Amino acid sequence: MSIRESQLAIVTLVLSSSAVFAAHGDPERAVKEQARAACDAFVHGDLDKFASLTNPKLVQVMGGRERMIEVLKFGQQEMNARGMRLLSASLQPQVELAQGGEEWFAVVPYHLEMGVPAGRALVKTWLLGISADQGKTWTFVDGGRLDADGVKRLFPQFPTKLPLPARQQTKVERKGGGER
Repeated sequence: MSIRESQLAIVTLVLSSSAVFAAHGDPERAVKEQARAACDAFVHGDLDKFASLTNPKLVQVMGGRERMIEVLKFGQQEMNARGMRLLSASLQPQVELAQGGEEWFAVVPYHLEMGVPAGRALVKTWLLGISADQGKTWTFVDGGRLDADGVKRLFPQFPTKLPLPARQQTKVERKGGGER
């Protein structure tokens, strides 16, 4: 299993947030704050909190909350056995927002840094945020494995005018310098 596959297995394609932040009336601020909360829970291994922030569609697809937590724990164990660990997730400043039907959508780029046996790996990926309440609360789908067809299958109202980021290759900085 590659570094990217391990990372994506743990992310389980979907993050979400149901917390209400003080960003009433500011969808961009709300999506950033709620994406940060989901990323922090993921990186710090708070699987109970992470599960509570996960999109209900994914929870259902994965067989419910408890099954999702089991899958996440297994992914963590697999990563640990391979000498990998999550170090940080940093949201990038640019967020794109658009409305599709009654839902709002946001593309939230982030960088996931991981410790790997060879050194450090940087995964540049993105979250797809979905809000049904004009941007007050958001759920997030990890976009690392999604293409336009996959997004449309999950979210038929997705606006085609919202561009999806291209997949990027994981960069590995080897111990002692050098990049791969």
